[in-house]
Amino acid sequence: MFDKQKIIRMTAELENYICTFPNIYILPEVFSSNVLSLLKRLNANVVAIILNSPNPQNVVQMPSGEYKTTNIQAALPNFQQKTGIVISAAKPAENPMASFKFNIGNIKIGLPAFALTDEEALAIYDRLTTIKVLQQYQSDGIITNAKDIPIRFARGMSTFIDSQFQDVKVQFWDRREFKIPSYDKVDDAAIVMQGPLEYKDKYTITTARLYRQWYPNAPIVISTWKNEATENFREECRKIGVVLLENDLPAESGYGHINYQLESSLKGVEYVKNNTSAKFALKCRNDQRINRTDFFMYFKNLLKLFPPNGNELAHRIILATKFDDAGTGQWMPFFNSDFISFSSVDEIIKLYKISRQGETTSHKFSHLVRRFSKIWWGILSQRRLFNHDDLYMEDRKIKNYNVMADKFYPSEIFILKNFYRDNIAPIEPSKLLQIYWQFLKNYLIIINEADVIISWPKYNDFRNYKINSYYDYSLDFARWLDIYLNYKDDDENF
Repeated sequence: MFDKQKIIRMTAELENYICTFPNIYILPEVFSSNVLSLLKRLNANVVAIILNSPNPQNVVQMPSGEYKTTNIQAALPNFQQKTGIVISAAKPAENPMASFKFNIGNIKIGLPAFALTDEEALAIYDRLTTIKVLQQYQSDGIITNAKDIPIRFARGMSTFIDSQFQDVKVQFWDRREFKIPSYDKVDDAAIVMQGPLEYKDKYTITTARLYRQWYPNAPIVISTWKNEATENFREECRKIGVVLLENDLPAESGYGHINYQLESSLKGVEYVKNNTSAKFALKCRNDQRINRTDFFMYFKNLLKLFPPNGNELAHRIILATKFDDAGTGQWMPFFNSDFISFSSVDEIIKLYKISRQGETTSHKFSHLVRRFSKIWWGILSQRRLFNHDDLYMEDRKIKNYNVMADKFYPSEIFILKNFYRDNIAPIEPSKLLQIYWQFLKNYLIIINEADVIISWPKYNDFRNYKINSYYDYSLDFARWLDIYLNYKDDDENF
């Protein structure tokens, strides 16, 4: 059984290898048609297959003229700095990337090599095909034109669970290339990627490349810290038209590095306001990726559909629920995920222009308070479940709960509470939950992370959207919509 994570890693490494070394020679330990098919799929320039057989064409068993064959002696003069060797290996290598050394007489030469077996090549091929299919269906949807139905059926698609990968495996009979979506008319919305850079698997720059591919005319800003970016990273940003901001770290980090998040986010959005014509801004993280390609359409449509119920903000702010744990709670006031935020540029600036957190005694111990808050919150919420209470805890006095919850200050709560105080109204601790729900009803939109397919390699390839015990009191889009439509700000709800 293959290691799925190894195949994912090999896929990314091979794609990068083909881009880095445009001239490829194949060195077969054993002949593999899958390796040849994979390289063709990646548009690799296969110069020749290196064989030392008297009749190499019979060994390769390919149509005459499709691939050139040569031997080491003949190929050696053509090797250059951009030449790479793909080894069709008999056994899987622990590290597929290595240097292949040639010793011909007194001549010694080493070339970068990538080794993969027949089975690994097939697995990578299928993974690439799956990604292409997902991209096509995310952008094109289902073809409804009647005359296209027989064509689609003729191409054929089989989808089934692969026991080796426990994943969806998709194959097309013609294995054709698919269109990658591009929303070139979007130029009024910007993307601000903030925080430390993720270099593993070139995650941050690859994410930026994808965003640029999907939105060629949208401003993209990566806001990070001095000494984070390498010269190669800066060059990659210049190539794809991404602005790189290298900021000074704040003197104090605050609990959970909250001041770092505020500073890098604010610098990025302020750059958008001062240097572009974008009206809207998305704030996201450098170590996460939104995999839904049309996310700007989704976000802007939500803002059109749900204008604010008040004059304090021109647009609502969209936040995403962390559905796999207790990170976004209906019953924990102002405890909303800070991964992504979307609104007009001015509103996002307000969100991150709040006062910074100092290293006060209460904040130094806030990690202990946060742990206690989750326990206490869980007890309250589970009690509601056991008692089958109505949604809004009618006739329940929760003044003491509000006063206690007002003292909980993890970073997510710090941002939203201070934003509310600075831009909406003062907060009365005894009415904290009522104020929070009114805030949800009037000025926020809560979406599900799964709706925009957020991946976060820090924990896993894709977020684990499993239904667990937290579901009963997590704040997702459905529960936010219920508050939006039905919540009334009066004492009888409590």
